[in-house]
Amino acid sequence: MTTATKKRVDGKLKFLGWVGAVAVLFLFSSTTYGQEKIIYDTRGKAHRIPDINYVPPVKTGGIIPKFIQSRQPLQLVNPFANRSYGYGKGMVSWDGRSGKPKGFIAFSLKFW
Repeated sequence: MTTATKKRVDGKLKFLGWVGAVAVLFLFSSTTYGQEKIIYDTRGKAHRIPDINYVPPVKTGGIIPKFIQSRQPLQLVNPFANRSYGYGKGMVSWDGRSGKPKGFIAFSLKFW
């Protein structure tokens, strides 16, 4: 193999590693939830108490994670689909002054 071919192969492997890491982040970031304790009072009413040591995960957003996580991804582009498949205004960035949309949000990370 020549050095140019080795560089191309190394570049492709590095790219596939990044794609794999991002895919794992998409698939597992929003599926982890904290533990809750349920305590019943004397009247039998349930009270949920969140775990104090719980640290929320990084939440992903945008079109790409929604497309990967949905069971029927083609419904995201169907203009006649139910609202339960997704809401388009959440996938668009808005200009604060004029109130007009600026563009689509392909990928976003939200930290707590």
